[in-house]
Amino acid sequence: MRQTAMVVVLAAALAAGCAPDRNALMEGPKATPAPAAGRWQIEAIPGTPGGCVGKCGLAVDGSSGVHVAYGQGSSLHYTILAGGHWTNELVEAGSVLECHRTGFAPDIALDRDGRPVITYGCRGVVSGTWVRTARKTGDGKWDLKTLSTKGNLGRYTAVAVDNVSGVHAAYLDYKNQDDLYYAVSNGEGWDITAVDVEPNAGFFCDLALDAGAHPHIVYATVEGNYRGVDFTSNRYVVDDLKYATYDGVRWHTDTIDAYGNVGYWPSIRVDGRGVAQVSYAGEQQVKYAAHLDGAWAIQVVDQGDDIGAYTSLALDAAGRPWIAYNRGRTLRVAHWTGSEWEHEVVDNSTSVGWHCAMEIDRAGTVHIVYDDWHQGGLRYARLAR
Repeated sequence: MRQTAMVVVLAAALAAGCAPDRNALMEGPKATPAPAAGRWQIEAIPGTPGGCVGKCGLAVDGSSGVHVAYGQGSSLHYTILAGGHWTNELVEAGSVLECHRTGFAPDIALDRDGRPVITYGCRGVVSGTWVRTARKTGDGKWDLKTLSTKGNLGRYTAVAVDNVSGVHAAYLDYKNQDDLYYAVSNGEGWDITAVDVEPNAGFFCDLALDAGAHPHIVYATVEGNYRGVDFTSNRYVVDDLKYATYDGVRWHTDTIDAYGNVGYWPSIRVDGRGVAQVSYAGEQQVKYAAHLDGAWAIQVVDQGDDIGAYTSLALDAAGRPWIAYNRGRTLRVAHWTGSEWEHEVVDNSTSVGWHCAMEIDRAGTVHIVYDDWHQGGLRYARLAR
């Protein structure tokens, strides 16, 4: 396994309440917890029988309204929980005229007016896969646009919206040697940049913005000849976990972790101090990384031969990380208390936790959506703190 950047296991401490300190990084994961009976409110999301295609998108507004984007069958769907009720909408159906299958690996963010913006992939009628956006307008309609058709795109997408409602997107170009691309809206269209053109880069990408609206992207490289593999599965063999950021002048790329086959479904957030924090899976482990003093501090959060491939990271008001992940067909959460990782089983129903996505709202309430492969459809877990 190549080592293209130094991976730091121990790093100088951040201030109390943020990322784990030097001593904590030396500790291993704790024993497997029992289900936290009654702690989480869990429900099936009605009208979502097919679950997610590749990924679920989740956003929470200032009133704790829950917004979910998901692909189902050949269509893109959106559902919102507001006032105690779920409302489902069809955003785009597969069409014989344009996209005959749509809704691949969607992501969702909210603009400054609280309206959803979704990025996703659609498979063109003639050939190729495109990146598209769906944005809800003031009259309640969906404005559908194609971001790019240059390549075989949209296998993985991520979206963020800045404080002036500028839309930022990251996606994989799957056509040739696979490249990571970044796009930002410019009022009339998109400014598009190839961020990483190394072979087999850009898989499972996720995107976050810092306080200056600079993008931070985490993504995986994969090994070998994977052509023809169903991209909604996890049968790719990941190689390294990588990171890219733009400082306003140029792009910088770095390898976060090159130890073994790591980088399945990473998730990234940037705290109020500008520290990038990442969760990811690989080598039968869930890992956490923080960018401290110019290097990456890495810790194993949980490990075992039943660790799944999906992770999602959110930060609470103190900047402390919470990680949702699937293990042994259950949904679990680990969160940093300020001195150690605390683990709990959120949902131990049969075959749940795939495609998990998590957010924490302004009141500190934790929200998670995820697949229920046994019963079919999506589930929602909520923890008021």
